[in-house]
Amino acid sequence: MLTILISLFLISIHVLVFFRSNEMILKSYVFINFIFFSSQGLFIGLFGFSHPKFDPQNIDFVNLTLLYTIIFEIILIGSFYLFKSKIGKERVSINLNFNTSSTKVNLLFFSIIMIIILISEFILINANVFFSNSHFIKCAELDIFKYIMDLKINKNFLQMIKLTADFKYYILLFSGFVYMSSKQNIHKNIFYIILFFCILMGLIKGQRSIILISVIIYCIVNFENIKNYYFKKPFFAATYFLIAGTFLIMVARFISHLRNFFFYRGNTDSCEMITGQLGRELLSHEVSLSKSFFLIDFYLTRLNYLIPVSKITEYVDKVGSLNGVQYLANFIGLIPRFLWEGKPIITNDMSFYAYKSGLIKSPDFSVGLRPIGESFLNLGWYGILIAILIGFLFYFLNLFKKNKNIFVKTVYIYLVIHILKSDAYFAIFPGILHVLIGWLIFYLIY
Repeated sequence: MLTILISLFLISIHVLVFFRSNEMILKSYVFINFIFFSSQGLFIGLFGFSHPKFDPQNIDFVNLTLLYTIIFEIILIGSFYLFKSKIGKERVSINLNFNTSSTKVNLLFFSIIMIIILISEFILINANVFFSNSHFIKCAELDIFKYIMDLKINKNFLQMIKLTADFKYYILLFSGFVYMSSKQNIHKNIFYIILFFCILMGLIKGQRSIILISVIIYCIVNFENIKNYYFKKPFFAATYFLIAGTFLIMVARFISHLRNFFFYRGNTDSCEMITGQLGRELLSHEVSLSKSFFLIDFYLTRLNYLIPVSKITEYVDKVGSLNGVQYLANFIGLIPRFLWEGKPIITNDMSFYAYKSGLIKSPDFSVGLRPIGESFLNLGWYGILIAILIGFLFYFLNLFKKNKNIFVKTVYIYLVIHILKSDAYFAIFPGILHVLIGWLIFYLIY
């Protein structure tokens, strides 16, 4: 009962901000945390089960995490509006003089950017991200891909290549805004070709985030059309988005199976694949009307941050916090490597802490905690002070939202997406700098 009450209080905060606030960045933030935290708490209170790592004996730490989340949310939202009222509401206007009405110039620009993206993605796929499965090329009987995988790229160039690969998001936003402003069929066709390319890259690379970001960008670009058409028919809109959401989850599960289609059994180098009896058992397991049904499983595992953060809360209670050590990466990461040859690799070692907290059986992969869990791991209850900094970051970004310049709108929206989707803020400033450098190169090419 206590879990239900705390969850309902947190839900009331999220619902209030979502429906009463005019700030899209806050609406998006509380919507994400409603799915990841408050709704998960209510689900536990109502049905008594959750994430595979949920232990009913540790419900006190779940409640503690929900309570911490409430305080964190109140401080973050309050800080945002405090900065807005005390510092001011003036918008920062950036005027970049250029003309997007020339179809020939736009076609040349799109062609150059797409060539850069194709080369960058080819190199990244070569760097062993085919379906995010290191065994796929080794096990598949595809000699041409094995040849590609044998090509060696200097690791010193990979960071720049990742930066130029992200041009796909910039060009998708840019082409979308050009299309919406011109309404020309040529720009419409370019936008949808780039959208298809981004989704295809998400499938090939086995990265669901690429598909999700592409869909989000599509909705942003077509927001006025969606609002004018679907919002006037709430029942139809709800049905449409429910079907679309289910389809996206099915795509996500499909990608998950591609990522695990080939695997090594035990310590041997013999290739195994998910086919035959194993495939049938996996399919029947996911469509059975039980906890393992793929929609329920996706919600309670992929969209559940409450239980992982509660395990970290328990870990900090027993061992203590990290005293903010991880956040030093925000400053270390800003120093270029050519100025500091011995610069350490920027990592939060979450695989280690996830293993120590009992989230995973071995420290083989990282686990995201979102800013809420990360702040508690680093500072314990003092982590609520991080909410003030995030509130200021949201306020500062919000100053640019009224810019009508297409280039500025492109980088502003992508920055908001980048910040809201980040599971960790321990190196958020270097990440923002990375985006801005990419945007500057993108702009200079034009």
